[in-house]
Amino acid sequence: MPPLTLPIAPPESTTTSQDFCLGRVCGDQMTTVDCGEEAARWLEEASREDGLRLVRMKERRPRRKGDQPLSLANSGQVLVLDKRSGVALADQVGADPAWTLNQFRGNLVIDGCPEDVANYSELIVGGRVHLKKSEDCTRCGMIRIDQRDGADNDLLYSEMASKPENKFSFGGLYRVEEKDCNETPPQYLAVGDRVQLIP
Repeated sequence: MPPLTLPIAPPESTTTSQDFCLGRVCGDQMTTVDCGEEAARWLEEASREDGLRLVRMKERRPRRKGDQPLSLANSGQVLVLDKRSGVALADQVGADPAWTLNQFRGNLVIDGCPEDVANYSELIVGGRVHLKKSEDCTRCGMIRIDQRDGADNDLLYSEMASKPENKFSFGGLYRVEEKDCNETPPQYLAVGDRVQLIP
Protein backbone atom coordinates (compact mmCIF):
# COMPACT_ATOMS: atom_id res chain seq x y z
CA MET A 1 0.00 0.00 0.00
CA PRO A 2 1.21 3.57 -0.61
CA PRO A 3 2.84 5.38 2.33
CA LEU A 4 0.97 8.01 4.35
CA THR A 5 2.84 11.29 4.75
CA LEU A 6 1.89 13.76 7.48
CA PRO A 7 3.74 16.86 8.68
CA ILE A 8 5.20 16.76 12.19
CA ALA A 9 3.26 19.94 13.05
CA PRO A 10 0.51 20.91 10.56
CA PRO A 11 -0.42 24.57 10.07
CA GLU A 12 -3.06 25.77 12.54
CA SER A 13 -5.14 27.04 9.64
CA THR A 14 -5.89 23.48 8.51
CA THR A 15 -8.08 22.76 11.55
CA THR A 16 -11.70 23.69 12.23
CA SER A 17 -13.88 23.39 15.30
CA GLN A 18 -15.20 20.06 13.97
CA ASP A 19 -11.68 18.61 13.92
CA PHE A 20 -11.30 18.54 17.71
CA CYS A 21 -12.23 15.70 20.04
CA LEU A 22 -11.79 14.99 23.72
CA GLY A 23 -10.63 11.82 25.39
CA ARG A 24 -8.50 10.37 28.16
CA VAL A 25 -5.16 8.55 27.91
CA CYS A 26 -3.41 7.21 31.03
CA GLY A 27 -5.91 9.24 33.10
CA ASP A 28 -4.99 12.58 31.47
CA GLN A 29 -7.62 14.57 29.57
CA MET A 30 -6.60 15.17 25.94
CA THR A 31 -7.76 17.49 23.22
CA THR A 32 -6.85 16.04 19.84
CA VAL A 33 -7.05 17.11 16.22
CA ASP A 34 -8.36 14.76 13.54
CA CYS A 35 -5.80 14.14 10.78
CA GLY A 36 -8.43 13.95 8.04
CA GLU A 37 -10.14 11.50 5.71
CA GLU A 38 -7.03 10.43 3.79
CA ALA A 39 -5.29 9.43 7.04
CA ALA A 40 -8.42 7.63 8.27
CA ARG A 41 -8.72 5.63 5.03
CA TRP A 42 -5.01 4.72 5.18
CA LEU A 43 -5.31 3.58 8.82
CA GLU A 44 -8.38 1.45 8.08
CA GLU A 45 -6.69 -0.18 5.08
CA ALA A 46 -3.45 -0.83 6.97
CA SER A 47 -5.20 -2.31 10.02
CA ARG A 48 -8.13 -3.94 8.16
CA GLU A 49 -10.45 -2.37 10.74
CA ASP A 50 -13.40 -0.05 10.07
CA GLY A 51 -14.30 3.19 11.83
CA LEU A 52 -10.76 4.28 12.76
CA ARG A 53 -9.48 7.87 12.91
CA LEU A 54 -5.92 9.10 13.23
CA VAL A 55 -5.67 11.98 15.71
CA ARG A 56 -2.85 14.24 16.85
CA MET A 57 -2.63 15.54 20.42
CA LYS A 58 -3.25 19.28 20.67
CA GLU A 59 -3.55 19.83 24.41
CA ARG A 60 -3.13 17.74 27.53
CA ARG A 61 -4.41 18.37 31.04
CA PRO A 62 -2.17 16.24 33.26
CA ARG A 63 -3.66 14.56 36.31
CA ARG A 64 -0.26 14.84 38.04
CA LYS A 65 1.13 18.27 38.80
CA GLY A 66 4.38 18.98 37.00
CA ASP A 67 3.83 16.61 34.08
CA GLN A 68 4.77 17.84 30.61
CA PRO A 69 1.75 19.05 28.58
CA LEU A 70 3.17 18.01 25.18
CA SER A 71 3.17 14.26 25.67
CA LEU A 72 0.90 11.59 27.05
CA ALA A 73 2.16 10.12 30.33
CA ASN A 74 5.73 10.81 29.28
CA SER A 75 8.23 13.67 29.33
CA GLY A 76 8.91 13.52 25.58
CA GLN A 77 6.76 13.23 22.47
CA VAL A 78 8.88 10.57 20.74
CA LEU A 79 9.83 7.15 22.09
CA VAL A 80 13.06 6.12 20.33
CA LEU A 81 14.06 2.46 20.36
CA ASP A 82 17.31 0.78 19.35
CA LYS A 83 16.70 -2.19 17.03
CA ARG A 84 19.82 -4.02 18.24
CA SER A 85 18.63 -3.79 21.88
CA GLY A 86 15.26 -5.19 20.81
CA VAL A 87 16.91 -8.12 19.03
CA ALA A 88 19.07 -8.82 22.11
CA LEU A 89 16.02 -8.83 24.41
CA ALA A 90 14.15 -11.08 21.97
CA ASP A 91 17.06 -13.55 22.03
CA GLN A 92 17.01 -13.60 25.86
CA VAL A 93 13.33 -14.60 25.99
CA GLY A 94 13.19 -16.68 22.80
CA ALA A 95 10.78 -14.30 21.03
CA ASP A 96 10.52 -12.85 17.54
CA PRO A 97 12.49 -9.55 17.32
CA ALA A 98 9.74 -7.77 15.34
CA TRP A 99 7.13 -8.78 17.94
CA THR A 100 9.44 -7.69 20.77
CA LEU A 101 9.97 -4.20 19.33
CA ASN A 102 6.25 -3.86 18.59
CA GLN A 103 5.44 -4.57 22.25
CA PHE A 104 7.26 -1.38 23.26
CA ARG A 105 5.26 0.74 20.77
CA GLY A 106 8.15 2.99 19.76
CA ASN A 107 7.63 5.98 17.49
CA LEU A 108 11.09 5.74 15.94
CA VAL A 109 13.29 2.63 15.69
CA ILE A 110 16.96 3.22 14.85
CA ASP A 111 19.36 0.59 13.54
CA GLY A 112 23.16 0.62 13.31
CA CYS A 113 24.07 2.63 16.43
CA PRO A 114 27.50 1.88 17.97
CA GLU A 115 25.74 1.70 21.36
CA ASP A 116 22.15 1.92 22.62
CA VAL A 117 20.46 4.97 21.14
CA ALA A 118 19.14 5.96 24.59
CA ASN A 119 22.73 6.82 25.59
CA TYR A 120 22.70 9.88 23.30
CA SER A 121 21.46 13.29 24.43
CA GLU A 122 20.50 14.52 20.97
CA LEU A 123 19.54 13.01 17.62
CA ILE A 124 19.39 14.81 14.28
CA VAL A 125 17.23 12.79 11.89
CA GLY A 126 17.66 13.27 8.18
CA GLY A 127 19.71 16.40 8.82
CA ARG A 128 16.54 18.35 9.57
CA VAL A 129 14.64 17.19 12.67
CA HIS A 130 16.33 17.68 16.07
CA LEU A 131 15.32 15.47 18.99
CA LYS A 132 16.60 16.16 22.52
CA LYS A 133 16.50 13.46 25.17
CA SER A 134 14.20 13.99 28.13
CA GLU A 135 14.85 10.75 30.01
CA ASP A 136 15.14 6.99 29.77
CA CYS A 137 11.79 5.34 29.13
CA THR A 138 10.70 3.32 32.16
CA ARG A 139 8.37 0.65 30.89
CA CYS A 140 4.87 0.41 32.29
CA GLY A 141 2.61 -2.62 32.49
CA MET A 142 1.42 -2.06 28.90
CA ILE A 143 4.14 -4.42 27.67
CA ARG A 144 2.12 -7.20 29.35
CA ILE A 145 -0.58 -6.74 26.70
CA ASP A 146 0.13 -8.50 23.41
CA GLN A 147 -0.16 -5.76 20.79
CA ARG A 148 -1.37 -8.26 18.18
CA ASP A 149 -4.52 -9.48 19.92
CA GLY A 150 -4.84 -7.82 23.35
CA ALA A 151 -4.10 -11.06 25.25
CA ASP A 152 -2.07 -11.13 28.46
CA ASN A 153 1.63 -11.87 27.88
CA ASP A 154 4.12 -11.51 30.73
CA LEU A 155 7.16 -12.68 28.77
CA LEU A 156 9.00 -9.34 28.43
CA TYR A 157 7.75 -7.91 31.73
CA SER A 158 9.02 -10.93 33.66
CA GLU A 159 12.42 -10.77 31.96
CA MET A 160 12.80 -7.07 32.75
CA ALA A 161 11.63 -7.58 36.34
CA SER A 162 14.40 -10.16 36.78
CA LYS A 163 16.98 -7.39 36.19
CA PRO A 164 16.06 -4.66 38.71
CA GLU A 165 19.38 -2.90 38.13
CA ASN A 166 18.02 -1.74 34.74
CA LYS A 167 15.01 -0.08 36.44
CA PHE A 168 12.65 -1.35 33.73
CA SER A 169 14.12 1.09 31.21
CA PHE A 170 14.07 0.38 27.47
CA GLY A 171 14.49 3.12 24.90
CA GLY A 172 14.58 6.87 25.39
CA LEU A 173 11.99 9.63 25.45
CA TYR A 174 12.91 12.56 23.21
CA ARG A 175 11.24 15.88 22.55
CA VAL A 176 11.10 17.63 19.18
CA GLU A 177 12.91 20.95 19.22
CA GLU A 178 10.42 23.82 19.08
CA LYS A 179 12.03 25.35 16.00
CA ASP A 180 11.35 22.14 14.05
CA CYS A 181 7.68 22.17 15.09
CA ASN A 182 7.23 25.67 13.66
CA GLU A 183 9.18 25.22 10.41
CA THR A 184 7.52 26.24 7.14
CA PRO A 185 7.19 24.02 5.23
CA PRO A 186 6.79 21.39 7.98
CA GLN A 187 9.65 18.92 8.49
CA TYR A 188 9.25 15.19 7.86
CA LEU A 189 10.86 11.94 8.93
CA ALA A 190 11.24 9.10 6.43
CA VAL A 191 12.18 5.43 6.62
CA GLY A 192 15.88 5.18 5.83
CA ASP A 193 16.81 8.67 7.10
CA ARG A 194 20.35 8.84 8.47
CA VAL A 195 20.63 9.77 12.14
CA GLN A 196 23.41 11.90 13.63
CA LEU A 197 24.12 10.85 17.23
CA ILE A 198 25.27 13.49 19.72
CA PRO A 199 26.55 12.29 23.14
